[in-house]
Amino acid sequence: MCQRDPGDRSEQFVRLLKRHERQLNAYVVSLVHNWVDAEDILQEVAVDLWRRFDAYDPGGDFGAWACTVAYYQVLSYRRKKGRQRLHFSQQSDQLLSAEIAAVSEETSGHQDILGKCLDKLSESDRSFLCAYYSWTPIAVLSQQFARKAASLYKDLSNLRRGLRACVERAVREEERR
Repeated sequence: MCQRDPGDRSEQFVRLLKRHERQLNAYVVSLVHNWVDAEDILQEVAVDLWRRFDAYDPGGDFGAWACTVAYYQVLSYRRKKGRQRLHFSQQSDQLLSAEIAAVSEETSGHQDILGKCLDKLSESDRSFLCAYYSWTPIAVLSQQFARKAASLYKDLSNLRRGLRACVERAVREEERR
């Protein structure tokens, strides 16, 4: 896909954290309901995950493991903050956590399928998508690919549509099995 093969544990950690970043972000925001607080917590979660990474089982679900670590960071943050006006009970948090974990399992399978669909793209299409989703400004991409911005946006739309169709086909095939 976008990165080279991991050569050591730190590269593996960064790759896994980046892959599950949105899931982890959504999970923490769902528990604290505040973007600013969530950013603070996510920084602590990343540090905590790195400290504990030697204990992570490479065969396990990194997203679920990271969410578990995040859950305890949220509890710690709430204890420190103390006077938060609105917060859910621990039981509500556990129910929400279980629901998010279930959705996480489903989307994790879709991420694997998406990876396979991305592998089917040409090298130039993959390169374009990686550059676009690494927040490279469209003006820079326009120069890099020697194409007009409008043309790149159209290509992006077509690639997204094609990837969505590929993932949906693969999901339907899996459901038939």
